[in-house]
Amino acid sequence: MSGKIKICHVINAFENGGAEAVILNYISHMNRSRFEFHVISHGVVSQVCEKKFHDLGFIVHLIPSKKHPLKHVGEMYKICKKEQFDILHIATTEWAFIAGFVGMAAGCKHRINHSHMAECPQGFLSKITFHVKVWLSKISTNEHWACGTDAAKALFGSGNVKNNEVQIFNNAVEFEKYGFDLDIRSALRKKFGFSKDTLVIGNVCWAVQSPKKSRVSYRYFCENMRNNRRFTFDPCW
Repeated sequence: MSGKIKICHVINAFENGGAEAVILNYISHMNRSRFEFHVISHGVVSQVCEKKFHDLGFIVHLIPSKKHPLKHVGEMYKICKKEQFDILHIATTEWAFIAGFVGMAAGCKHRINHSHMAECPQGFLSKITFHVKVWLSKISTNEHWACGTDAAKALFGSGNVKNNEVQIFNNAVEFEKYGFDLDIRSALRKKFGFSKDTLVIGNVCWAVQSPKKSRVSYRYFCENMRNNRRFTFDPCW
């Protein structure tokens, strides 16, 4: 593997979340012959998700969780120091400062902080803690990415977005996989007992503590319910 560009992705856990999906979608469409891909994670919630990374040729590193901060940082540093990554792509939102400072100490020149969140926490102390972590993440990384404008503003601030200091990357969704199919549509409507004149909106997302997608979907559902009683909402987690 000598001579290849070594890229390490840092995620929270293998859990089929947005960060994992973005990485898998992009890497699966790349010419991987020039790269050596690693991923650092502190846990496996979904073995299926972890297997997807293995199948794409990732070298997987499992480290202790942030509940054990010294072990967490120590193991991450050992990996980064040994592997000497060219690029560290960090997808842990406001916690990016941990991998950012570790990568800096290990000599990694390109440290990317990739935002996948679009909400700030509520409560005075939570907001203070959040902004401290965001500030530390900014100074420990030297490239800032986001999956959308809202995510960019939430983590890097409106000023940085306005000054084009944040790179927006779409989530690499393959629209062909979600194309219209009349047979599948009819079978699903029959399975769930929807009549022909019922307007159905399906929402497929990952339900987390800050459900930005879910909130938008529910708001849309409530607005439509006022004018259309033959309307149903079917969220799938």
